[in-house]
Amino acid sequence: VYTGTHGALSLPDRRGVWRPLSLHTDENNNGLVPVPLYMYKTKTATAFVSINSSFFNSSTVRDLTFCDDLCTEREFSWLKWQPNDGTHSFCCDYQEFTETVGLLEDLDIRGPFY
Repeated sequence: VYTGTHGALSLPDRRGVWRPLSLHTDENNNGLVPVPLYMYKTKTATAFVSINSSFFNSSTVRDLTFCDDLCTEREFSWLKWQPNDGTHSFCCDYQEFTETVGLLEDLDIRGPFY
C-alpha cells in the first residue's frame, strides 16, 4: 500500500478571497507546511483518493476529480463511502493516477484491484 498527498488546499476567507492553508507557519505567518488537497492510498492497481475538505460543493468536486471514478463504474461491494457524509472520495486507475500525480514509481501491476 502506498499512501501520500498531492497538491495544496485553498479555501475562501470571509471576503471570498481564496487563501492557501498551512499546517505550520513561521514567525511572519508564512506557510511552511501546506495542507494537502488530495490524500491517497494505492494497492495493486487502484488508487483511492480523498479530497481533503468537506467545504466543496458537488460542482467543485467534479472539477477536482482528475480521473474516471472507477468506484462508481465498477462494483466495489465492500466499499461503503457515503456521498453525504462530508467527504469526497474517488478511485483511479493506477496508470491514470501516476500520470496526474507523478510521484510514485512504476509498479509491476497485474490488473485493477477490486
